[in-house]
Amino acid sequence: IYGDDVNILHRAKVPFASEGVFLRDPKSGAWSPRFPREYYPACAASPRYLYALFSGKRSNLEAGVEMINSSFVHVFTWDGDFVAALQLDHEAAAIAQHGDSVLYGVAVGSDSVHAYPLPRLGGDR
Repeated sequence: IYGDDVNILHRAKVPFASEGVFLRDPKSGAWSPRFPREYYPACAASPRYLYALFSGKRSNLEAGVEMINSSFVHVFTWDGDFVAALQLDHEAAAIAQHGDSVLYGVAVGSDSVHAYPLPRLGGDR
C-alpha cells in the first residue's frame, strides 16, 4: 500500500502470492513484475477499507485491455490485513464505492454500471 508520495505505507497480506520478481525501470522509477500479471488493476477506498479489484490474469498484449476485467474484489484494512474476497456476478475493470455500503463496477466493453451492496466485514457493527 503506497501513499500519495509513492512511499510504501504497509505491506498487504495478499491471499495469492506473486512470482516475487519485480524490476525497476531506471527512467520512470516504476516497478513492474518480471512475468507480467494483472494483480490489482483498480481500487477504491473508504476510511475503513481498501477495495482492490483482483485479476490475476497473465498480461497478454494480444488479448487487449479487456483482460483486466475481473469478478473478484479483495478487501484490506489500511494496515494491510486481508479481510475478505468478494465475488461479483459481472466482471469489472473499474470500481468505486459509497462508504462501506455499496460497491460499483464497470467492465471494459460494457455500457452498464453494476451496484453491489457490501456485506458487513470483520469488526463492522
